[in-house]
Amino acid sequence: MEQSTIIVKKGYYLGFIILIILILVATLPFHWIFYKGEIKVFPKDILSFNHTIVTESDIQILIERHNSSSFFEQINIRNESLHKKLVEAGIIIIENKNDDNNPKYSDLKGKVYRSLKEFEEMKDFEEAGGTVIESLDNIEYALSHYKNGSTHIIGFEEVIGYFDGKAKYKLIDILEIKNLDADQWIDCGSCRLNKKYDTELFTIYVPDHNDKEFHTKIVKVWRANRKSGKIEPVETNGIDCENESYGN
Repeated sequence: MEQSTIIVKKGYYLGFIILIILILVATLPFHWIFYKGEIKVFPKDILSFNHTIVTESDIQILIERHNSSSFFEQINIRNESLHKKLVEAGIIIIENKNDDNNPKYSDLKGKVYRSLKEFEEMKDFEEAGGTVIESLDNIEYALSHYKNGSTHIIGFEEVIGYFDGKAKYKLIDILEIKNLDADQWIDCGSCRLNKKYDTELFTIYVPDHNDKEFHTKIVKVWRANRKSGKIEPVETNGIDCENESYGN
């Protein structure tokens, strides 16, 4: 009788241990985000016990830690895996400082147009290209590029419709890039993050030789974030851009 009791206890403990292992296997590789009554799940960059369960309180603490930190500490926080996931999901929105620096351009936000050159602020600029961004929730997006000497303007736009065969846009956000060096170029729409194309990204880069398929000398990178509606700076790590002159 005593021996059978011991066997039962051993079986119970073994079953309990197996259950714990299964729970860890199911939950540990992910961030489980409990936010505004919803559960969002994001894969972790590194397998660890940190930030497996994340509540609204945890998110608020992270935001307060970021906002109370110095400039360089904020950069480090933005590079943290959890912070990146929350920004990409639109749960954390990084305040865009472009409005303070470029009030004459920020006044254009919300305007509808076919070309930004229609507005007085942009009359001296020439169109320099652009790209279509992958649709989200059946909404089309685009990036437009204008230049005037060494000053460049990037418009983040929503495509609101097509009239007489031409697209009309609404400006969501805008970025001014000043004093671009002669050996620096801007790429919209053909850049990759960790070897995967990402149409939200645009960059300043220094061209590589034609024998390289991708430019790797990336100076600065921004993301036209469709979820937050903001142009946001991102790190250059893992970024490269297609070399259109490759093989020529």
